[in-house]
Amino acid sequence: MSTMNCDKCVMAGAAVASKHRSTLLARKRTGKKGLHFSMVREDQIKTRWTESEAVAIKSTADAMASNPAVETNVAAIRGFLAMFAEAPEVLVHVHNELKAAGLPVPEWLPLPQ
Repeated sequence: MSTMNCDKCVMAGAAVASKHRSTLLARKRTGKKGLHFSMVREDQIKTRWTESEAVAIKSTADAMASNPAVETNVAAIRGFLAMFAEAPEVLVHVHNELKAAGLPVPEWLPLPQ
């Protein structure tokens, strides 16, 4: 996976970036309590939520007759789509990474313009 460096990309998802991204990144620990990303495989990554965030997510899922994992994934996909609308070059980057890895494009991922 390559790293994308551009000033405009930092603004993608600006509402999240400005208020929450740093906090969420600081909380991202995986595996055993406190085990950092560099120490685990990607398929072991878990999201850590505060108690109030977890209750908000569960309450939303209950209202949607769904479950927290599904609703978190839906929210993530919607967030990615909003980010791609703000920064189309990020979408191009994602498509290039999928192609380089020989992976199919997820059905929800739009084609770059």
